[in-house]
Amino acid sequence: MDRVVVLGAEDPFTIDVLETLGRLNIDVVAGVMTAPPKWDLSPLTQVLQDEEVTDLLAAAPAVLGNNAPRNRRRAFGFAERTGFSEFPAIIDPTAVIAASARLEDGVYVNVHAIIAGHVSVGKHAVINRAANVGHHSAVEDFCMIGPNVAVGSNCRICEGAMLGAGAAVRPNTVIGPGSVVGTGAVVVDSVEANAVVVGNPARVIKHAPDWAEEEGAG
Repeated sequence: MDRVVVLGAEDPFTIDVLETLGRLNIDVVAGVMTAPPKWDLSPLTQVLQDEEVTDLLAAAPAVLGNNAPRNRRRAFGFAERTGFSEFPAIIDPTAVIAASARLEDGVYVNVHAIIAGHVSVGKHAVINRAANVGHHSAVEDFCMIGPNVAVGSNCRICEGAMLGAGAAVRPNTVIGPGSVVGTGAVVVDSVEANAVVVGNPARVIKHAPDWAEEEGAG
């Protein structure tokens, strides 16, 4: 693979993806916006609106430029409707991935992340800068593990969960689908689906919309 299309290029997180693609010597054919832009897009040589995607362009491998799980799922839904079918895992060359780890299609592993032995990472998940996922843990589809997050061993981070920068998750903990763990939170007990938790120890402050019932779920 030597060229890709970046979908969801309106998201500023796209710049991290572009940096990794550059280190991998992968060219970006075009960036495709699926929502209004939130940054200047200047590093992209060609930027298209979603309706400008052609069959020829859709034949290229696609990479998601979004960060948040719900935005990534929305961009992936657009990709499926438009005809994109190849979603390679993108792994920064500075990341450390155990030989026994398993990464599914569309995963993005950012700079200096560490994924330990027998970890599984689901489709279109993000393991962000310097995050550390402990052995025998599962990170499910569309999850986002934020910068410098520490996930203990034997954890399950369920589909669509988002862990903010610097959060820590105790071993043998389940983070429910669609839940949000705030920046710097310390999770010592399992988190229910769609809960938003903050603090040390982490506590529920509100609930996000139901991940399973939103458009594009499942």
